[in-house]
Amino acid sequence: MLTPILNQLLIPLALGLAPALIALRMARPGVAAGLLALGIIAGFLGSYGAEVGAPPFPPVSSVQKLFYAPLIGGALLVGAVLVGALLAKALSGRATLLLGLCIAIGQIVWVLSNEFSRLDSEAVLNLALVLAALGLMAFATLSASGSSVAIRAGHGAFALGLAVVMILGATATTGLYLIALAVALGSSAALEPRLSAHNLGPALSAAAMICVAPIFAQAVFYTDVDAAALAVAPLAFLGVAAARRLGFPEGRTLLGSIGAGALTALLCLIPIAVSVFLVLQAGGDEYGY
Repeated sequence: MLTPILNQLLIPLALGLAPALIALRMARPGVAAGLLALGIIAGFLGSYGAEVGAPPFPPVSSVQKLFYAPLIGGALLVGAVLVGALLAKALSGRATLLLGLCIAIGQIVWVLSNEFSRLDSEAVLNLALVLAALGLMAFATLSASGSSVAIRAGHGAFALGLAVVMILGATATTGLYLIALAVALGSSAALEPRLSAHNLGPALSAAAMICVAPIFAQAVFYTDVDAAALAVAPLAFLGVAAARRLGFPEGRTLLGSIGAGALTALLCLIPIAVSVFLVLQAGGDEYGY
């Protein structure tokens, strides 16, 4: 009973929160952005390592790459953001998001490296789905105008919803990693709205993207999770854009930020509910737990 609490809750919470607390004291937004991204990625990797340990390197399977892809990608992202900030040439929010997107695409190519020698029509459709999911993540970030509250809610809802879909789809271990990612994303929510002053939303999105993109690609290509359920799940990010269109308040207090984030998350969870329904319909009574 204590092991899941430690691995999926306490470890990602602690590793995600500690750098965010330091980020609050940083005068340079670029350094704060790098620390926030570091916390999210460290929370995810810490949970993974505590759950099953670090896989052998170099990894020989797509599952083993789910640890090293965020590790290498996260080092590139955090290193670039921190070096840029320390050289007084801090990356803009759009540049940070673009860097995260490029790293995520590179991760997908690596995780799916065995597929490119035999691309057929089904594989092309699967690849289009994975890239479309990345596009929706980027769209949600841009539509939120850098709001860390809205972006955290969108990515957190997607990670948690995809975790449920994966667990019900008979890939429970991967689902546990996604729960840890959702916790790491939410670990700094109590520091809002002070974090919002640094415009850290794009860094938060880039870090989440680097963690979730390899998992989503691996799920689409190599698991038996219902394809329709996986196709619907990324539509959760449209909830971020919808929240902004509906004029949800950003929240200038902690309670206001929590309320705005909760309302945004509810919109994001509508497609997730459909995705869960689809995987239940496909699985009948044989759930993945």
